[in-house]
Amino acid sequence: LPSRAFIDVSMPDIRAWSAAIPDMRVTVMGASTAVTVADNDYLRAAEVDRQFFDVLGVRPILGGFTDADFETTSKIRPAILTYEAWQSSYGGASEILGRALVDEKGEGARIVGILPRGFVYPHPCGRLAPAALLPMQAPQGKLASEATIRGFQVVARVAARWTTAA
Repeated sequence: LPSRAFIDVSMPDIRAWSAAIPDMRVTVMGASTAVTVADNDYLRAAEVDRQFFDVLGVRPILGGFTDADFETTSKIRPAILTYEAWQSSYGGASEILGRALVDEKGEGARIVGILPRGFVYPHPCGRLAPAALLPMQAPQGKLASEATIRGFQVVARVAARWTTAA
């Protein structure tokens, strides 16, 4: 199935595409962020939704998110490291799984998985690729009611019958 990345779309855009193309599969990604892993040390990260791994056809080689990771908020966020970050920052040690990396305020990340070697985050600015993925959580309050916010990145995967030859 061919895929296409879209940047700066809103939830109404996604709903309209889904209505127009019923067999389209979509994953929504949030803006890049950073998560504290120690005092004055941050991990470049991106938020992804539950469908991310299914749409991209990739799975962590170790661990992964649970459904609860997408439903609860915490000062220590679950994170899946890229293979490269796991190797360069943590020496490829399997003991990193389950470990909480926190700063003096008690904020940070709990490592819950490792992405496969060579995984490429679907963003046009590859040099800004995240070193970790975080579970996207539904916005609360006023933000949730602002349906036209265009801050999402989307990868859509459609059946070949919906694509055109180049």
